[in-house]
Amino acid sequence: MKREYGLRLFFGETTQERFERFVIGLSIVGFLVHLALIGAYHLNWLDFGDQSQEFLKSPISALYTPFSFILIYEVYLLVAQLPRSFTSSVQKQYEIIALILIRRIFKDISHLHLDENWLQSAENYTLALDIAIFLALFFLIYLFRKQRNNAASRESPKDYQAFINIKKWISISLVPVLVVLIFYEFGSWLFELNQFRAGIISELTDVNQIFYHDFFMILICVDVLILLLSLSYIQNYNQLIRNSGYIVSTVLIRLSFTVEGVYNSILILLGVAFGVALLFIYNLVEKTE
Repeated sequence: MKREYGLRLFFGETTQERFERFVIGLSIVGFLVHLALIGAYHLNWLDFGDQSQEFLKSPISALYTPFSFILIYEVYLLVAQLPRSFTSSVQKQYEIIALILIRRIFKDISHLHLDENWLQSAENYTLALDIAIFLALFFLIYLFRKQRNNAASRESPKDYQAFINIKKWISISLVPVLVVLIFYEFGSWLFELNQFRAGIISELTDVNQIFYHDFFMILICVDVLILLLSLSYIQNYNQLIRNSGYIVSTVLIRLSFTVEGVYNSILILLGVAFGVALLFIYNLVEKTE
């Protein structure tokens, strides 16, 4: 009874609609505030230091802020989908990574150089690479969705509902953890920004690593926990291999936040491509059996 109340409280249809409207409003306000900061920066009314130029140089970079709030909503949807199948949860992870890349592309566009030697610019090369990676990632997500829709149906064990109930409790428990993580990460970044302006530190943490670096670490731990709990309910060897492989895919994605440049893109594509290949092979085995 308490579990069902918790699900309705955090993930009910009314709650999702209200949270969606809240995120949309917050995204609009954040976009306008970011534009105002860009205008104040160009009028020399504000000065946040040299590293702030990447977010205040062009109005296009203001798109970074609303997409950050949209990503928070996607994380919420991911937590809401945890009680469902492992595959649906992994698909949502891939979609979140695609949105993170889109957000990064908006930042790259603001640094675009349109002079005669623009192909020799490192910023232009980064933009071209991110666009290519995003297109490849989007195509891989399409293949994953297609394989998911083509998956052979399997009858669930009689006591499988107990496993679903456990996953519901995990989803409910994750909500306060993620709320604390969001405020902690944002507060730490503001504190770091203040230290940077005071000259205590010489470099700021890459804003792309804020929250998602630790979020995917928590996600890996949750996936491993769910996998271990599933051993008592899922006796099928193919499902065990598939779910274990999904964790490998998540680990590769998480590792992408620890590197930059080409290696970051390689790990993202490798992680998603591994998940697509894994699901494709799983479907083949299930259909033959």
